This record gives sequence, C-alpha cells and structure tokens, in this order.
Amino acid sequence: MARQGSPADPKVDALRESRCLNPHPEQVTDEAFLAEKFFDARDAVQVKYEMVRRVSMGGAPVTATAAAFGYSGRRTTRQPPRWPPPGWTAWCRPSPGPAAATNSPSRS
Repeated sequence: MARQGSPADPKVDALRESRCLNPHPEQVTDEAFLAEKFFDARDAVQVKYEMVRRVSMGGAPVTATAAAFGYSGRRTTRQPPRWPPPGWTAWCRPSPGPAAATNSPSRS
C-alpha cells in the first residue's frame, strides 16, 4: 500500500487546531517570508501581524503590502466602527429633570 502525503507536521496541526492556519500560504510573496526561516507563511497570525506592522511602523503603501502578504487591500484595510462612539459619556450621566429632583434626599 502506497503512503499518501508526508507525515503530519505538528506545527500545521497546532495552527489548524487553533484556527490560525493560513489557507493560502503560497500567496505570501513578502521578501522576509521567502528569505528567513523564522517567518512562516502558514501562520496567519504572524502574516497579518507583519503586514500591519509594515504599514503602521514602516509606512509602506497599504495595497502593495496587502498583496505581498497574500491579502486584498480592500478587505484588510476596512476600518472597524469606532468604539466608543463620540459622545458616549453622555450615556453615563443622569438626565436632568423632574425625576432627578424627586430622587434627591430631602430633609424633613
């Protein structure tokens, strides 16, 4: 009986189990991932971290950087909604009015 595939790689198994396995590591064309053994294109968390770091710290263009890391710039750079929203502290204050006056302690 012929063997199918190679023996299981424990790192791939761990990445898959933690849902961090990059489904398309072959699309990562960044030089660091191709040249250095430390970088592993199979690790989606490492790929995304390095991509964000390259843009935020290195000032690299978003679209080109996203493409080099195997992602679409449109999908990757969409800004999440701002939280907390502007004016959120107003939610924490009691509203002024008759209810505030009736709830205050009175001296008799």
